Amino acid sequence: MSNSGGGVIVFGVDDDGRRVGLRQPLLSLMDPARINGQIEPKAPGARVNTSYFEMTYYRLRYGFLCIHPQNDLIVFEKEWGYQKPNGHHQTVIREGILYARGVGETRPARQADSTHMVRRLVETASKALLARIERIATVPLDSEIVAVGPGSGGRGVRLVDATYGLPVRVVDEGEEAVAIAEVLTADLPYSSKQAEFMSQVRTWRASHPEHRVQRQILNSWYLARNELRISDDMAEFGFLSAGYGHGYAIYWASLMSDERLDTVLDREIDLVMHPMRQVLPFVVGALRYSRRAALLGARLHSFQGAAGSAEKVLQSTSFEKFRRSGRSGIGRFRLLGNAYRMSDLANDHHAAQQLYEEALASDLDATHRVPIHQLDILLHARDDDINGSSSS
Repeated sequence: MSNSGGGVIVFGVDDDGRRVGLRQPLLSLMDPARINGQIEPKAPGARVNTSYFEMTYYRLRYGFLCIHPQNDLIVFEKEWGYQKPNGHHQTVIREGILYARGVGETRPARQADSTHMVRRLVETASKALLARIERIATVPLDSEIVAVGPGSGGRGVRLVDATYGLPVRVVDEGEEAVAIAEVLTADLPYSSKQAEFMSQVRTWRASHPEHRVQRQILNSWYLARNELRISDDMAEFGFLSAGYGHGYAIYWASLMSDERLDTVLDREIDLVMHPMRQVLPFVVGALRYSRRAALLGARLHSFQGAAGSAEKVLQSTSFEKFRRSGRSGIGRFRLLGNAYRMSDLANDHHAAQQLYEEALASDLDATHRVPIHQLDILLHARDDDINGSSSS
């Protein structure tokens, strides 16, 4: 795994490579907080970004611990080992040593390993920076590069080579001058929501596949949706951010093309990772209602902790009933200090849209989000039954 390069540990395969499966689920043991809690005493300040899921293959259950790439190397400050069945202590990690994963072994890093680790981290950081640049100028090869600080009065440095610069004063920037800005800083706003959205998508695509944005940012993008030109990549990124960040996923899923949505649903249903697995059944119900049995029924056993949600979608008797109450099951509710009936909102699209936008702008806490999730379905679900029948 090259120390911080990421990888996957598979559980359910013995030392000889035979598929034996798991005797019992390991979900509680592989909780990310628990894993980092075990690492912290031996490597203070180090964190590992992990996710764990299990799947059944030919009636045997296997576990997959995904260790995501990160931007820091880990060097342990204390020894770490375990007690073998014969009573002897086996040391696994020694203090002050940088470890790398080789073929069938974990060993102290060699010179080539260290060089590879550092080069990978530098390349990752460079790609992340380039992905986050909103606008960059293209200049001829014989052009000069001048660095000028804000408020410097034109005083800057003409870059001569990698280690040397000459002080200069810029007297006329010219109308064609283009500012280069690293836009993900607290004090430098984006030029538009479109630029903000695309910058986050570039970060996700170019360097950090696990990158997501918070629900509050998704809400702000939704409220500015009329300003946006949303591509399949942008829609998928919004959906993943909502699904893994307790946001409102139906809208973003509905923006993907049919082909992209089917691909993403198949992938995520196979993964059934928390918390996305809580969301997937309702996305299927909202956008693939006529195919819900094919998508969910055969893989119902995989939805650990979310099987009830999947069963609720499978047992739905009509698309219209699901659209009105398939997730929340509530007829009356209070939101933002007022009482509402879901049936009334189902018959008044304008009122439902206005309430949904007010709720997103308020970013209510978890105790108030159940009706908002239902509003997300009510407003953005579409019946995919080409025959026009919504029955099960």
